[in-house]
Formats: sequence, C-alpha cells, structure tokens
Amino acid sequence: MIFFALSLIGFISLTRLPVELYPDISFGQVSIIVNIRGGIPPTEVESMVSRPIEEAVSSVSNLESMMSISKEGESTVVLSFERGLDMQLASMEVREKFAKVREKLPKESEKPIIAQFSQTDVPVVIVAITSRKRDTEELRRIVDEEIKERVKRVTGVANVEVGGGRERKILIEADKKALVRYGVSMNTLISALGASNLNLLTGELQSDKEKVSIRAMGQFLEVEDIKNLPVSTLPTGSIVKVKDLAEVQDSYLEAKTYARINVKPIVSVYIQKETKANTIEVAKGILKELDYIKTILPEDIEMIITKNQAQFIQKSIANLADALLRGAVMIILVLMLFLGSVSAGKGKWVVIAGLVFAVISPKFLIYLMLFGLVTFLIYSKPNRPILIVAISIPISLIITFGFMDLMLDLTINFMTLFGLALGVGMLVDNSIVVFENIVTKSEKGMERVEAAVKGSTEMNVVIFASTLTTVIVFLPMLFVSKSMSILYGGVAWTVTISLFVSLFVSLMIVPLMSSRIEVAQKGKSTEKTNEHLLEPLYRLQQKGLLFVLKRRFLVIS
Repeated sequence: MIFFALSLIGFISLTRLPVELYPDISFGQVSIIVNIRGGIPPTEVESMVSRPIEEAVSSVSNLESMMSISKEGESTVVLSFERGLDMQLASMEVREKFAKVREKLPKESEKPIIAQFSQTDVPVVIVAITSRKRDTEELRRIVDEEIKERVKRVTGVANVEVGGGRERKILIEADKKALVRYGVSMNTLISALGASNLNLLTGELQSDKEKVSIRAMGQFLEVEDIKNLPVSTLPTGSIVKVKDLAEVQDSYLEAKTYARINVKPIVSVYIQKETKANTIEVAKGILKELDYIKTILPEDIEMIITKNQAQFIQKSIANLADALLRGAVMIILVLMLFLGSVSAGKGKWVVIAGLVFAVISPKFLIYLMLFGLVTFLIYSKPNRPILIVAISIPISLIITFGFMDLMLDLTINFMTLFGLALGVGMLVDNSIVVFENIVTKSEKGMERVEAAVKGSTEMNVVIFASTLTTVIVFLPMLFVSKSMSILYGGVAWTVTISLFVSLFVSLMIVPLMSSRIEVAQKGKSTEKTNEHLLEPLYRLQQKGLLFVLKRRFLVIS
C-alpha cells in the first residue's frame, strides 16, 4: 500500500510536470524597450533615454550584467540576472525602479515594453498572414489592430514582432520655401501640431449617485483636420494653416522588413516567450488564441503556422520516451531468456526474435508487444516470477516522477529522460540479486515466507553497496558550477532516485511477492539449458582468470 500510494502520487505528478527540450540554463533576462517618435539620432537616444534608465535600474538585486542598445528612435536595456532566480520578483523590482525615471524620459517616448525576454531569443511560433483580396498594408493594419494585442495577452508571451507590410502613418512634409515665405520656423510647426493633438482629463462632475469624467477631446480624426490647423498669423491678419506650409499625406512609412511565403508577399507575426516560460504551454495558449481570432477575422484572411517550436520539442521527447519503452521491453525479454522457462528449445528463438522485433518495430507495436508480454507472464505460471523482477521498472520510474515534481522542481526534458533511460537497465539489478537468492533458498527446501525473509535479508548490504557504487558516479554532477548543475542535475537526480527506489522495491516488494507465489520453478532441465547457453562464456571466463592469476604481476604493472 505504501508503494501504491507513492505510485499514485507519481502518476499525478506525471500529468503536472512541464515538458521542455532542455533545462533552462540561460541567464534570466528582463528587457526594457522604449521607442521614441520623431527619429531621434542614436547619440541623443543614449543620453536622453538609455543612460537614465541604466542609472535607475542598476541597483536591482542579483543583477549579473547590464547591456544597452541605442538605435535611431529606439532604446533597449537588457538586464541579466543570476541563474535559478525567481524572475517574477526580479521583473517586479525592475518595474518599480523604472517607474521612478519614467516621467523624466522625452515626451516623444512611446509606452515602454518591460518583459522577460532577450531580443536574441528565437520566436517559439511564427504565423504567416495572407489574403486573396487584400494588400500587405491592409493586412498589416489588421494584424496590428486585431491580432498583435490579443496574442500579447497570452500567458507566457513576452513580445510580438510584425514583419512585412508598411505601417500606416500621417506624413507631414514641410516646404522650406513656404516656411521662409511665411516666417514660420520648423519648431513652431511641430509645437502647433503637438499642442492641438491632445486628449486631456479636465475634471470630474460628481453627483450623489455617479461620477462623470470630463475630457478635452482634441485629437485629430481626419487628415483635413490637420491641413486646416492654424499655425500662426500674418501682420495682415491672415491665418497661416498647415496646408500652406507642408504637404499632408495619409500614407505609409518606408518598409523596414519583408516577409514572403512561396515568393508571395505576406505579413508575418513573430511571437517570443518569456525566458522562464514553458515552451509547450505557451505554444498551446498561442494556438488556442489564434483559433479564436480566426472566428472574428474576415473569411478571406488565412493564418499559416510556419514554425512551432513546441512540435520539435514534443517529437524529440517522444523519441527518447520510445527508446525508454523499447529498453523496458528488451529487459523483460532478456529476463525471460535467462530466468524463465522459455530458454529451452524453440522458446529461446522466439525470445531472440522478440528482441530483434523490439528494435525495428513502430511505437504502437511496441505498446502491443509490452501488453502481450505482461499478459503472457501473468497467465504463464512457470514464467510468472519474472514479473516480480520486472515490476521494479515501472514502480521506480513512476515514483521518480513524484520526486521530480514535489521535491526537486525538475521538468520532463531531454536530460531527465536520458537519466531514466540510462538507469532503466540498472533498475532490475537489485531485484535479480534478491530474487535469485530467494529462489536458491526455496530450492533448498525452505518454506516460502522463510525463504523470502532470509533470501532478502542476506542481500541487504550487498545490494546497498552495489547501488552506492553507481550513485557515487552521478551525484558529483550536482556540485559543479551552477549552469552545469542545472543542465546535468536532472540526469544525476533521476538516476539516483530511481536506483534508490529500485533498492527498496527489491527489499520490500520482491520478498513480499516471492512469499505469495511459488518461485522455485527452475528445474534441472532449465538449469542445464541456461548453463549450456552460457557455457562458452564460462570457458572464456576460466581462461581469463587463469591468465590473470598466473601472470598477476604483469597484469598489475
């Protein structure tokens, strides 16, 4: 019942454990991105934006390094934190520090982006937006208004970049001759435009039951509003308007990025996840949101997933899990060959054929084969004791998942599954030793319960020492550098825990089951057959021992 309870916890943990390709060994990073309107040159971006932000956030706790990138109209400050740090708390502290300097930034600064990602991160999902009727400019507008903000709200998404198409902008191209003719400076024109394009809260109107906010609505709604905006007056009293000084166009910015699919122009959406977020869960949330977005978009617009990093991760993990399953099947077949009653005659060749089949067959046939083997062992009394030994494999693996979830905070990734696959062959070692000793006691005429107790008790020190010799190889992986420990710690922990669980299985479950069924099934004919199978190995061993003992000084030197 103890092992049943632990296995139940393991099953529940298996459904809760996140799946990744590799453990996250990267520095936790928080990026602060500020875009500035008006095309400010990089030198001014550095002095007016990047440097004040650096000074404000430089005192954040556990900060490893800080890097700033100042480009025309854009400032990016990347903060790198210690590995293994809680990035949610670090991000909150960065926001608090940044809030102190927010009002000191230029008025042309757009709303800053503060997210747990690096601009060098590879997008987890790339979506291509196409249409049979619309041009890329209109697609870009739809993406910016309908898709981008919705995807940003998905849990774990840090940033969404759009490529292809041109952004709609109102372009005001000043005429130098007109400015000189009317005696208006460029700054006067810019100030007039900025002062007239406002939406301000002017006060509140309160009553007993409700409160009404009053705003001064002064934003431009149409291009004509901009053209007819007064800028200055002449000595004659005439009003100089924007259309007298500049050409106003409802146009597009020059294209900075291009996106193509099958040579056809499209708009691409590049979605980046937070540094510590789980790739598969984020991708699942993105796809769910995209399915909803499809229902509200016009029918002529098509969304094509051109990249989904989660699919590659799932495929890689599935391949490793398949290898682990094949290993378990082959272990059972080897046990049947050497411990069961099928090693004689045709049964031997059936098992050998099964070993070959386990290597080359598809995954679904492996599941079918495993089911068939277990069914055969249950209903075949001479071979039923093999289940006593083989049961240590699933019990040890499942209980290990419980430890991974509840105590070690590990994920299912390439390294942890590699550790389980590496240890799966060793999980039966302790059980074989204990089981064989119990069988030996039974063959000498001991009663089943007494044979189980004495046979297992005699092996306590032996199998414990044997387990430690394996564990001592893997545990030092936990005491290397922080990044190496995060990367290889999953291997060390999974091997160590699964081996210790298999140790207790061999000392508790194997004797328990051996006391309930007849285990001394190995007759003389089977013993002779097994000895016949191993006779060449015995002869080779005998010659090797004689060589070593006769020439021991040569061998030692």
